[in-house]
Amino acid sequence: MPILIGRARIAEFPDTPAVMELIKDAATRQQFELMLLTQDMDRPVLLPPGVPGDRVKNMRAALFATLADPAFVDGAQKLRLHLDPVRGEDLAKALADAYALPAEVVAAAKETMGGN
Repeated sequence: MPILIGRARIAEFPDTPAVMELIKDAATRQQFELMLLTQDMDRPVLLPPGVPGDRVKNMRAALFATLADPAFVDGAQKLRLHLDPVRGEDLAKALADAYALPAEVVAAAKETMGGN
C-alpha cells in the first residue's frame, strides 16, 4: 500500500493515506510531527524582526490573495509549479509546538533521522 510522507492527504493523490493517519501512538506522532515540520518550511516568505503586527497581517493577506488569483494559479500550473502554501500563523504554531516537545521526543526523532 502506498503512503504519503506528510500530515494530510493531497489533492493529487486523494486515495493515498498520509503517514500521520496510520500513527496511533502519541510519542511516535510527536516524533513524526517534528520530522515533518521541515516540509512546511520549504520556501518561506519572511519579514525582518520588528515588523508591526498589522503590517504582517496585511502582508500575509496580500500573499494569500496572490496565491488565490486565477491568473497567478494558471501561470504556476503552466510552469508545473506546486502550490501548497502554509499560513504563517500555522507555521508559527507548529514551531512553538516543536520547541515545547519533551527532550526524549526530540532525541528519538534525532536518532530516527540518523543522529542529525
